[in-house]
Amino acid sequence: MSMRHAPSGAVTLGDFRIVYAKTTLETVAAAIGAGSISYAGDGADAESWLCYSIIMPHRLERLWLMSSLEMDGHTNAVSMVKAAIPATSDVPKDCPRLPPYFVPVSLDTEIWLGSTTETLTRNLGAPSHDARPWLSYEFQTKAKDDEQCEGGYDRINSLDVKIEGGVVVALATDEVTSC
Repeated sequence: MSMRHAPSGAVTLGDFRIVYAKTTLETVAAAIGAGSISYAGDGADAESWLCYSIIMPHRLERLWLMSSLEMDGHTNAVSMVKAAIPATSDVPKDCPRLPPYFVPVSLDTEIWLGSTTETLTRNLGAPSHDARPWLSYEFQTKAKDDEQCEGGYDRINSLDVKIEGGVVVALATDEVTSC
């Protein structure tokens, strides 16, 4: 079941807005002044990402800004965001602290780790799929042609959230476009 609106098309770090398929990992790392781009996989499984640790008053959060190299045409444009409350309070060297002026972090629908199920319902409505503890929100539309895709292109945007104790403890969101 498709939602009427995309559950997320961007993520905001403080005042810095990262728009899917437009903002590159290199732009993010330069703006933040920390983090190094990691790579793994090959072919259709090739991915690149930045990882940051977000130190909150009562918890640690982990943020991954990711690019699917094949789907994003090797541009390193952010197309996927993952976040979770890690089991440990360690800040690994390959996942440095996000500077405080890039906090708070939220999706453009004002959903983030710690959001309640009530906030999810108010901001997004009913989930497209409910397989507790995971809820999925999916949006699909045909977007206008940018002269590269005859008849327009498909835009698929999704958000998966893991709920524990009535709050979001992990999330993954992405956007894919194709002819």
